Amino acid sequence: MNTKTLGLGSLVALVATAVVTAGAITSARASAPAPRAATAATTAKVKIVNPTQRVVGWAGSVRVVPQVKRARGVKVLSKRITVSRSGKRLHTNRSAVRLRPGTYRAVITVKSRSKGRTATTRRAMRLVVRQNACATAPDIRALRIDAAFSPSVRGTSLAQTQRLMRSPGTLERVNVSQVLQHSARLSRLYSDPNVMAQANAELGPLRRLAAKGVTSVQEREFAACGIATRFVGVFADGELVQLKTI
Repeated sequence: MNTKTLGLGSLVALVATAVVTAGAITSARASAPAPRAATAATTAKVKIVNPTQRVVGWAGSVRVVPQVKRARGVKVLSKRITVSRSGKRLHTNRSAVRLRPGTYRAVITVKSRSKGRTATTRRAMRLVVRQNACATAPDIRALRIDAAFSPSVRGTSLAQTQRLMRSPGTLERVNVSQVLQHSARLSRLYSDPNVMAQANAELGPLRRLAAKGVTSVQEREFAACGIATRFVGVFADGELVQLKTI
């Protein structure tokens, strides 16, 4: 994740190096032949339902499980799904799969038993996983940034930002007091002025936030759908204090 906003990535790596330097972190049985099974697209007793038009947000995947309707007295023994896309098989004979947005070909196989007889039902189908709408320009403009963490200004909350950005965002969290405590140890371990200048530059924003009572800082990266635009939001105690496009 790109963390150039407050430099949290390089800062954490630098602190980790200091802590390490200081020594602070220390055979199957053959089964009986299966009974002969009937094969059909659907039967009167078992019907495979198309689980199409599933929806995900900006990023991530959705869990797809074979769906079956059965008549009374029918016991479903197993449900398996095989998924391919553009002629390439992605998942074979799985009880469930996770799929990203796109169009797939799925083959669902269901084994069932009724009145002592076993049957196999198969159905091939087009499976669509649809992506949710992206955040619009008005959504982005609706975000309120409290850059100074001022008591008189209320920046957009993390929960509100996630709703507007259509995504929870990927997370990097920093405990402010812990990092500042490690920085004191860092200054005793390194005499290189270049190293200390880098550390002080990166710690500056955290020190200013800590002086205002902030205890936790989060950076969350939000990805737009279909384009390369990404946003990084910095949240101080859950309040948006910075938003950058990367």
